[in-house]
This record gives sequence, C-alpha cells and structure tokens, in this order.
Amino acid sequence: MPRFQIASLALLSLGLMACGTSASSEDKPTTEEALEDKRVGERVDRVCFAQSISGFREWDGPDGLILKKGVRDEYLVVLSRSCRSADRAQRVGLDDRFGSGCITRGDSLYISEEIFGGNDTDPFTVDRCLITAIYEWNEDAAEE
Repeated sequence: MPRFQIASLALLSLGLMACGTSASSEDKPTTEEALEDKRVGERVDRVCFAQSISGFREWDGPDGLILKKGVRDEYLVVLSRSCRSADRAQRVGLDDRFGSGCITRGDSLYISEEIFGGNDTDPFTVDRCLITAIYEWNEDAAEE
C-alpha cells in the first residue's frame, strides 16, 4: 500500500475517533460560569408542580437539570456536586415527603439512569440529589 494511502487512512481513522468522543465533564463550565448564561433568570424559593414534573433535560453546567412545569414554564435546578446521575438522567421524581408537590432549596430529586425497572428508592438504581438552588429558565433569552 503506498505511503499516501496509509497516511490518509491513519488521518481518517483519527478523525472518526475524534467524532466518536463525547464531551466529558472536564469540557463543561463550572457551575458558577454556567450560571452567567443569559437564560438563567431570577432565583426562586420554590416551584410547585400540579401532578408531576412535565419534563426535564440536561443543563450545560455540571450539576443540574432543567425541569419543565406545565406547557411553558421551565426552571433550572442546581444540584449538589455529589449527584452522579444528573447528566445521564432517564427519569426524575420529586421527593414529596410532605405531599405538597413543591420543591425548595434543601429538598431532593430522585434521578434514575434507567428508563424502566428498578425500585424508585433503591440506592443502586436511583440517585437522591440535594437541590442547592432554583432559578427561572428562559430558553428564548439565548436568541436575544
């Protein structure tokens, strides 16, 4: 095989390997840096959900999730650094000890990396994550 083809094949292989790697936690900004995002709004004391969380998604910061309440309201929930599952969450539930359907700073979210199965309170399938702060989230602010 000519040298040119070997070099091209090696470069192609390296390029494919680079495409296959995902962003690691080292690539993410710190929590403080991520909170400077224009989409992060006012800090709120509590968020109340009618029945359950309407949806959730990953946040650019290392320790948190964006929770959806109803059709349009979204909130950034910053979690303690000990929460290992936030960036791999498949299910999120409220720690609703008092039956209010509300979360505040100091409450917890149950986060599971499994879509189905597992016990919702089993420490091997569910991570209990402490809420350290809650902010309004405005996705449209990124376009302004």
